[in-house]
Amino acid sequence: KAFSGVASKLGALGVSLSVGAATNQIINIDEQLTRMGMTADASAEQVNRLKQKIFEAAQDPNIKIDTSKIISALNVVMTKTGNLKYVEDNIRNIAVALQASGAAGEEMGDVFSEFQKKNFSADEISQLMDDLVKQGDQGEYTLQKFAKTGKAVLSAYSPIGGTVEDVKKLNAVMQVLVAGLPSEDVAA
Repeated sequence: KAFSGVASKLGALGVSLSVGAATNQIINIDEQLTRMGMTADASAEQVNRLKQKIFEAAQDPNIKIDTSKIISALNVVMTKTGNLKYVEDNIRNIAVALQASGAAGEEMGDVFSEFQKKNFSADEISQLMDDLVKQGDQGEYTLQKFAKTGKAVLSAYSPIGGTVEDVKKLNAVMQVLVAGLPSEDVAA
């Protein structure tokens, strides 16, 4: 309690740590978010709001994920897009996608960067993630595989279409291709 809420932030870290180690983790998170904020020329208030949303998403009973995975995805999105508002609007979507897929933060960051290029709103992405999970549950091309190959597949498919509906169709095509080929990499 003496370390400004360390105890409450421990749950968001997803690990049991001594107070000293927890403090170091929180300082590391602060440093990462400050760097991200500097990239976006964000105010301290904006960075604090970003940090709060990350902790809220990580602690959500339906998500429960390590903040470092969220931050690694956000770093990729921020580096590739430079759009702090998009990052902030999609923190929860990214956390849910990471939890649902088990994918690495960097892979999911690549996918969300592609979604930003297509100008998908946070609401559209939320619905799209639901649809991709449902498709993956019924086929071979899971959300984790989508995260792994999504950047390449979305880039290759972009001349055909770039709407949310097009991404759903693309995912259906990948379901068929993955079922008939040795791996999602070959299908991509």
